[in-house]
Amino acid sequence: MPGPTREQKPRAVKLWEELVDEAGEDEIEAAANVSVEEATRELREAGFDLEDERAHAESFLSALETGGDYERAAMPVPEADQIAARELRARAAAALEAGKPGECLRLLDEARAKNPASDFRPDVKEMRERAKRAPRTNE
Repeated sequence: MPGPTREQKPRAVKLWEELVDEAGEDEIEAAANVSVEEATRELREAGFDLEDERAHAESFLSALETGGDYERAAMPVPEADQIAARELRARAAAALEAGKPGECLRLLDEARAKNPASDFRPDVKEMRERAKRAPRTNE
């Protein structure tokens, strides 16, 4: 069977482009109709740590605004480093609750070394501020 004629080929390309455009518009429309709560639930179910994702984005934007190393801020953090940073943050929280603000800050610094964006998490910002304000004892 012969291929398309010269006149048919541009029409086929145009039709394909229209179909792709329509499919994209349908996806955009479907995404626009998802509630924030539904999107949050779906992302969490898919394994995303939204606080880490938001912190990563904030880190990138901050680097852009301040002339910092935005390329480093944009780099994905290896999963092993994300896990290690999460564990260090949990230990930091426990240290703060145990009255050891210096240890808390040291552990938060270690977590930041593993995942620099983690310092932009609201819970980490608050913990760091609480540790800085806490009275120092002989730790």
